[in-house]
Amino acid sequence: MHKIPSTFIAALLLLVSTSKVQASASFSDVPHNAWFSSYVQAAATAGIISGYADTQGNLTGKFGPSDQVTLAQALKMAILSAGYDPQQYGEHCLSGNAPWYMPYECVSQAEKIRPFIDALWGCLDCSPDAQDKERARFIWDSPATRAQVAYMVAHAFKVPEGASELPFTDVSAGIAESVEIASLSRDGILTGDMDASGKPTGHFRPNAPINRAEVTKIVMAARNKFGTPGKGRTSHNAQIDFSTMVENVGYSDGGFGSAEIHIKQGSTINICNRSSIILKVTSPEIPSMSAQPEVPAGSAWSCAAFQFKFMNSGTFHIQNQNDLSQKATVIVE
Repeated sequence: MHKIPSTFIAALLLLVSTSKVQASASFSDVPHNAWFSSYVQAAATAGIISGYADTQGNLTGKFGPSDQVTLAQALKMAILSAGYDPQQYGEHCLSGNAPWYMPYECVSQAEKIRPFIDALWGCLDCSPDAQDKERARFIWDSPATRAQVAYMVAHAFKVPEGASELPFTDVSAGIAESVEIASLSRDGILTGDMDASGKPTGHFRPNAPINRAEVTKIVMAARNKFGTPGKGRTSHNAQIDFSTMVENVGYSDGGFGSAEIHIKQGSTINICNRSSIILKVTSPEIPSMSAQPEVPAGSAWSCAAFQFKFMNSGTFHIQNQNDLSQKATVIVE
Protein backbone atom coordinates (compact mmCIF):
# COMPACT_ATOMS: atom_id res chain seq x y z
CA MET A 1 0.00 0.00 0.00
CA HIS A 2 1.54 3.30 -1.05
CA LYS A 3 0.15 6.81 -1.12
CA ILE A 4 -0.05 8.42 -4.54
CA PRO A 5 2.13 11.56 -4.75
CA SER A 6 -0.07 14.66 -5.08
CA THR A 7 1.90 15.86 -8.11
CA PHE A 8 1.24 12.56 -9.88
CA ILE A 9 -2.47 12.73 -9.08
CA ALA A 10 -2.70 16.27 -10.42
CA ALA A 11 -1.07 15.19 -13.67
CA LEU A 12 -3.28 12.11 -13.86
CA LEU A 13 -6.46 14.14 -13.50
CA LEU A 14 -5.22 16.69 -16.03
CA LEU A 15 -4.91 13.95 -18.63
CA VAL A 16 -8.51 12.80 -18.25
CA SER A 17 -10.34 16.02 -17.42
CA THR A 18 -9.77 19.34 -19.13
CA SER A 19 -10.26 22.60 -17.26
CA LYS A 20 -13.45 24.62 -17.27
CA VAL A 21 -11.77 27.09 -19.58
CA GLN A 22 -11.03 24.35 -22.11
CA ALA A 23 -14.38 22.61 -21.81
CA SER A 24 -16.79 23.63 -24.53
CA ALA A 25 -20.50 23.82 -23.90
CA SER A 26 -21.13 23.13 -27.59
CA PHE A 27 -20.73 19.76 -29.30
CA SER A 28 -21.33 19.08 -32.97
CA ASP A 29 -23.32 15.92 -32.18
CA VAL A 30 -25.58 17.54 -29.57
CA PRO A 31 -28.48 19.32 -31.32
CA HIS A 32 -29.83 22.33 -29.44
CA ASN A 33 -33.32 20.85 -29.51
CA ALA A 34 -32.27 17.42 -28.16
CA TRP A 35 -33.87 16.42 -24.84
CA PHE A 36 -30.42 16.13 -23.25
CA SER A 37 -28.90 19.32 -24.70
CA SER A 38 -29.34 21.54 -21.64
CA TYR A 39 -27.90 18.91 -19.31
CA VAL A 40 -24.85 18.38 -21.55
CA GLN A 41 -24.24 22.11 -21.87
CA ALA A 42 -24.49 22.61 -18.10
CA ALA A 43 -22.15 19.69 -17.40
CA ALA A 44 -19.59 20.97 -19.90
CA THR A 45 -19.73 24.49 -18.50
CA ALA A 46 -19.18 23.10 -14.99
CA GLY A 47 -16.14 21.12 -16.17
CA ILE A 48 -17.75 17.76 -15.48
CA ILE A 49 -17.49 16.60 -19.09
CA SER A 50 -15.30 17.71 -21.97
CA GLY A 51 -16.19 15.33 -24.78
CA TYR A 52 -13.86 13.13 -26.77
CA ALA A 53 -10.21 13.91 -27.47
CA ASP A 54 -7.89 12.61 -30.19
CA THR A 55 -4.66 10.70 -29.60
CA GLN A 56 -2.82 14.00 -29.03
CA GLY A 57 -5.31 15.05 -26.36
CA ASN A 58 -7.03 17.67 -28.50
CA LEU A 59 -10.79 17.93 -28.11
CA THR A 60 -12.69 16.73 -31.17
CA GLY A 61 -15.93 18.59 -30.48
CA LYS A 62 -17.79 15.28 -30.20
CA PHE A 63 -19.71 14.15 -27.13
CA GLY A 64 -21.11 10.78 -28.26
CA PRO A 65 -24.50 11.03 -26.52
CA SER A 66 -25.58 7.52 -27.54
CA ASP A 67 -22.29 5.85 -26.61
CA GLN A 68 -22.30 3.46 -23.68
CA VAL A 69 -20.71 4.59 -20.42
CA THR A 70 -18.23 2.43 -18.53
CA LEU A 71 -18.32 2.06 -14.76
CA ALA A 72 -15.20 4.21 -14.45
CA GLN A 73 -16.65 7.01 -16.59
CA ALA A 74 -19.95 6.97 -14.70
CA LEU A 75 -18.11 7.05 -11.37
CA LYS A 76 -16.08 10.05 -12.50
CA MET A 77 -19.21 11.94 -13.60
CA ALA A 78 -21.06 11.21 -10.35
CA ILE A 79 -18.11 12.30 -8.19
CA LEU A 80 -17.31 15.49 -10.11
CA SER A 81 -20.95 16.56 -10.38
CA ALA A 82 -21.36 16.12 -6.61
CA GLY A 83 -18.36 18.40 -5.99
CA TYR A 84 -15.77 16.02 -4.55
CA ASP A 85 -12.06 16.75 -4.97
CA PRO A 86 -10.52 13.47 -6.22
CA GLN A 87 -6.99 14.87 -5.96
CA GLN A 88 -7.34 15.39 -2.21
CA TYR A 89 -8.75 11.91 -1.64
CA GLY A 90 -6.09 10.39 -3.86
CA GLU A 91 -3.31 11.72 -1.65
CA HIS A 92 -4.55 9.39 1.10
CA CYS A 93 -5.53 6.46 -1.07
CA LEU A 94 -3.91 3.09 -0.50
CA SER A 95 -2.58 2.49 -3.99
CA GLY A 96 0.63 2.77 -5.93
CA ASN A 97 0.81 2.54 -9.73
CA ALA A 98 -2.62 3.89 -10.55
CA PRO A 99 -4.84 3.83 -13.65
CA TRP A 100 -6.53 7.11 -14.63
CA TYR A 101 -9.70 6.41 -12.66
CA MET A 102 -7.97 5.57 -9.37
CA PRO A 103 -8.44 9.03 -7.75
CA TYR A 104 -12.19 8.63 -8.29
CA GLU A 105 -12.03 5.09 -6.89
CA CYS A 106 -10.33 6.63 -3.83
CA VAL A 107 -13.37 8.87 -3.30
CA SER A 108 -15.70 5.92 -3.83
CA GLN A 109 -13.89 3.90 -1.15
CA ALA A 110 -14.00 6.69 1.41
CA GLU A 111 -17.57 7.80 0.70
CA LYS A 112 -19.05 4.33 -0.01
CA ILE A 113 -20.07 5.32 -3.53
CA ARG A 114 -18.82 2.22 -5.33
CA PRO A 115 -21.63 0.07 -6.79
CA PHE A 116 -22.32 -3.58 -6.05
CA ILE A 117 -20.24 -5.78 -8.34
CA ASP A 118 -18.69 -8.74 -6.55
CA ALA A 119 -18.83 -9.69 -2.86
CA LEU A 120 -15.15 -10.69 -2.97
CA TRP A 121 -14.04 -7.76 -5.09
CA GLY A 122 -12.85 -5.40 -2.36
CA CYS A 123 -10.45 -2.91 -3.94
CA LEU A 124 -8.59 -4.84 -6.61
CA ASP A 125 -6.77 -1.69 -7.72
CA CYS A 126 -5.29 -1.46 -4.21
CA SER A 127 -3.75 -4.90 -4.56
CA PRO A 128 -0.07 -5.23 -5.52
CA ASP A 129 -0.99 -8.34 -7.51
CA ALA A 130 -0.85 -7.82 -11.29
CA GLN A 131 -3.78 -10.17 -11.97
CA ASP A 132 -5.95 -8.28 -9.48
CA LYS A 133 -5.13 -5.00 -11.23
CA GLU A 134 -5.91 -6.54 -14.62
CA ARG A 135 -9.26 -7.78 -13.34
CA ALA A 136 -10.03 -4.37 -11.83
CA ARG A 137 -9.35 -2.65 -15.15
CA PHE A 138 -11.58 -5.17 -16.90
CA ILE A 139 -14.39 -4.47 -14.42
CA TRP A 140 -14.08 -0.67 -14.50
CA ASP A 141 -13.92 -0.68 -18.31
CA SER A 142 -17.15 -2.72 -18.51
CA PRO A 143 -20.41 -0.98 -19.47
CA ALA A 144 -22.26 0.44 -16.48
CA THR A 145 -25.85 -0.63 -15.90
CA ARG A 146 -28.68 1.74 -15.15
CA ALA A 147 -28.98 0.32 -11.63
CA GLN A 148 -25.25 0.76 -10.94
CA VAL A 149 -25.39 4.40 -12.02
CA ALA A 150 -28.40 4.96 -9.77
CA TYR A 151 -26.44 3.52 -6.85
CA MET A 152 -23.39 5.71 -7.49
CA VAL A 153 -25.41 8.89 -7.93
CA ALA A 154 -27.57 8.27 -4.84
CA HIS A 155 -24.51 7.76 -2.64
CA ALA A 156 -22.39 10.51 -4.23
CA PHE A 157 -25.17 13.03 -3.53
CA LYS A 158 -26.04 11.43 -0.18
CA VAL A 159 -29.69 11.16 -1.17
CA PRO A 160 -31.90 10.35 1.84
CA GLU A 161 -33.33 6.85 1.64
CA GLY A 162 -37.01 6.22 1.81
CA ALA A 163 -39.84 5.73 -0.66
CA SER A 164 -43.34 4.45 -0.08
CA GLU A 165 -43.17 1.95 -2.92
CA LEU A 166 -40.98 0.71 -5.74
CA PRO A 167 -41.86 2.88 -8.74
CA PHE A 168 -41.08 0.50 -11.59
CA THR A 169 -42.59 -2.89 -12.39
CA ASP A 170 -39.19 -4.35 -13.32
CA VAL A 171 -37.45 -3.24 -10.08
CA SER A 172 -38.06 -5.59 -7.17
CA ALA A 173 -36.84 -5.45 -3.59
CA GLY A 174 -34.45 -8.27 -4.49
CA ILE A 175 -32.35 -5.96 -6.67
CA ALA A 176 -29.32 -4.72 -4.76
CA GLU A 177 -29.86 -1.13 -5.89
CA SER A 178 -33.65 -1.04 -5.37
CA VAL A 179 -33.48 1.45 -2.46
CA GLU A 180 -31.35 3.89 -4.46
CA ILE A 181 -33.59 3.57 -7.54
CA ALA A 182 -36.71 4.21 -5.45
CA SER A 183 -35.16 7.21 -3.68
CA LEU A 184 -33.99 8.87 -6.91
CA SER A 185 -37.37 8.25 -8.51
CA ARG A 186 -39.13 9.79 -5.49
CA ASP A 187 -37.10 12.97 -5.98
CA GLY A 188 -37.68 13.14 -9.74
CA ILE A 189 -34.11 12.24 -10.72
CA LEU A 190 -35.11 8.99 -12.40
CA THR A 191 -38.20 8.82 -14.60
CA GLY A 192 -37.78 5.46 -16.31
CA ASP A 193 -38.71 4.67 -19.90
CA MET A 194 -41.22 6.67 -21.93
CA ASP A 195 -43.37 5.54 -24.83
CA ALA A 196 -43.63 7.33 -28.18
CA SER A 197 -46.13 9.82 -26.76
CA GLY A 198 -43.91 10.66 -23.79
CA LYS A 199 -45.86 8.71 -21.19
CA PRO A 200 -44.05 6.57 -18.57
CA THR A 201 -44.08 2.85 -19.34
CA GLY A 202 -43.41 1.81 -15.74
CA HIS A 203 -40.12 0.18 -16.78
CA PHE A 204 -36.59 1.11 -15.70
CA ARG A 205 -34.54 -1.77 -17.19
CA PRO A 206 -32.11 -1.85 -14.24
CA ASN A 207 -29.64 -4.27 -15.84
CA ALA A 208 -29.51 -2.56 -19.24
CA PRO A 209 -26.48 -0.46 -20.24
CA ILE A 210 -26.76 3.31 -20.09
CA ASN A 211 -25.47 5.96 -22.49
CA ARG A 212 -23.60 9.23 -22.01
CA ALA A 213 -26.64 11.44 -22.52
CA GLU A 214 -28.67 9.53 -19.93
CA VAL A 215 -25.91 9.62 -17.29
CA THR A 216 -25.37 13.34 -17.88
CA LYS A 217 -29.08 14.01 -17.39
CA ILE A 218 -29.14 11.99 -14.15
CA VAL A 219 -26.06 13.60 -12.56
CA MET A 220 -27.09 17.13 -13.51
CA ALA A 221 -30.65 16.59 -12.30
CA ALA A 222 -29.19 15.37 -9.00
CA ARG A 223 -26.88 18.39 -8.85
CA ASN A 224 -29.81 20.75 -9.45
CA LYS A 225 -31.78 19.03 -6.68
CA PHE A 226 -29.11 18.34 -4.05
CA GLY A 227 -26.32 20.78 -4.88
CA THR A 228 -22.71 19.69 -4.36
CA PRO A 229 -22.53 17.79 -1.04
CA GLY A 230 -18.96 16.72 -1.78
CA LYS A 231 -17.65 20.28 -1.97
CA GLY A 232 -15.23 20.97 0.86
CA ARG A 233 -15.23 17.36 2.02
CA THR A 234 -11.94 15.55 2.49
CA SER A 235 -10.89 11.99 3.21
CA HIS A 236 -10.73 13.06 6.87
CA ASN A 237 -14.38 14.16 6.79
CA ALA A 238 -15.27 10.74 5.42
CA GLN A 239 -13.85 9.12 8.55
CA ILE A 240 -12.65 6.03 6.75
CA ASP A 241 -13.45 2.90 8.71
CA PHE A 242 -10.45 0.63 8.23
CA SER A 243 -12.39 -2.25 9.77
CA THR A 244 -14.32 -2.41 6.50
CA MET A 245 -11.28 -2.15 4.23
CA VAL A 246 -9.97 -5.18 2.39
CA GLU A 247 -6.48 -5.60 0.94
CA ASN A 248 -6.54 -8.11 -1.90
CA VAL A 249 -3.51 -10.34 -2.44
CA GLY A 250 -3.22 -12.91 -5.16
CA TYR A 251 -1.65 -16.34 -4.65
CA SER A 252 -0.45 -18.26 -7.70
CA ASP A 253 1.92 -21.15 -8.36
CA GLY A 254 4.69 -18.58 -8.00
CA GLY A 255 3.61 -17.74 -4.47
CA PHE A 256 2.08 -14.65 -2.89
CA GLY A 257 1.45 -11.72 -5.22
CA SER A 258 3.50 -9.46 -2.96
CA ALA A 259 6.35 -10.38 -0.62
CA GLU A 260 5.49 -7.44 1.64
CA ILE A 261 1.92 -6.38 2.36
CA HIS A 262 1.16 -3.07 4.11
CA ILE A 263 -2.26 -2.59 5.74
CA LYS A 264 -3.88 -0.47 8.42
CA GLN A 265 -4.76 -1.91 11.83
CA GLY A 266 -8.25 -3.38 11.67
CA SER A 267 -8.06 -4.11 7.94
CA THR A 268 -8.63 -7.52 6.39
CA ILE A 269 -6.42 -9.31 3.89
CA ASN A 270 -8.21 -11.28 1.20
CA ILE A 271 -5.86 -13.87 -0.34
CA CYS A 272 -7.26 -15.16 -3.63
CA ASN A 273 -5.90 -18.63 -4.41
CA ARG A 274 -5.28 -18.91 -8.15
CA SER A 275 -2.66 -21.63 -7.78
CA SER A 276 -2.97 -25.30 -8.66
CA ILE A 277 -2.54 -26.40 -5.04
CA ILE A 278 -4.54 -26.06 -1.82
CA LEU A 279 -3.73 -22.95 0.20
CA LYS A 280 -3.41 -23.29 3.98
CA VAL A 281 -2.25 -19.99 5.47
CA THR A 282 -0.41 -20.05 8.79
CA SER A 283 1.61 -17.55 10.81
CA PRO A 284 4.09 -18.21 13.65
CA GLU A 285 2.99 -14.96 15.32
CA ILE A 286 -0.74 -15.77 15.06
CA PRO A 287 -1.41 -19.41 16.02
CA SER A 288 -5.16 -18.96 15.55
CA MET A 289 -4.64 -18.37 11.84
CA SER A 290 -3.96 -22.08 11.31
CA ALA A 291 -7.52 -22.80 12.46
CA GLN A 292 -8.88 -21.07 9.35
CA PRO A 293 -10.16 -23.44 6.61
CA GLU A 294 -8.06 -24.45 3.64
CA VAL A 295 -8.66 -22.72 0.32
CA PRO A 296 -9.05 -24.94 -2.75
CA ALA A 297 -7.04 -24.44 -5.93
CA GLY A 298 -8.33 -21.87 -8.42
CA SER A 299 -7.48 -20.35 -11.80
CA ALA A 300 -6.40 -17.02 -13.30
CA TRP A 301 -9.94 -15.58 -13.29
CA SER A 302 -11.67 -17.62 -10.65
CA CYS A 303 -10.63 -18.26 -7.09
CA ALA A 304 -11.69 -19.02 -3.56
CA ALA A 305 -10.32 -16.72 -0.90
CA PHE A 306 -8.76 -16.75 2.55
CA GLN A 307 -9.68 -13.78 4.75
CA PHE A 308 -8.18 -12.66 8.04
CA LYS A 309 -8.64 -9.42 9.98
CA PHE A 310 -5.51 -8.00 11.66
CA MET A 311 -6.57 -6.38 14.91
CA ASN A 312 -3.07 -5.66 16.23
CA SER A 313 -0.26 -3.61 14.75
CA GLY A 314 3.13 -5.17 14.11
CA THR A 315 4.97 -7.37 11.63
CA PHE A 316 3.58 -10.79 10.84
CA HIS A 317 4.89 -13.58 8.64
CA ILE A 318 2.52 -15.76 6.66
CA GLN A 319 3.18 -18.88 4.63
CA ASN A 320 1.41 -21.70 2.86
CA GLN A 321 1.58 -24.75 5.10
CA ASN A 322 1.39 -26.92 1.97
CA ASP A 323 4.43 -25.20 0.46
CA LEU A 324 6.59 -23.62 3.18
CA SER A 325 8.87 -21.97 0.60
CA GLN A 326 6.07 -19.53 -0.21
CA LYS A 327 6.11 -16.71 2.32
CA ALA A 328 5.07 -13.10 2.72
CA THR A 329 5.33 -10.40 5.38
CA VAL A 330 2.32 -8.43 6.57
CA ILE A 331 3.11 -5.06 8.13
CA VAL A 332 0.17 -3.68 10.10
CA GLU A 333 0.39 0.02 10.88
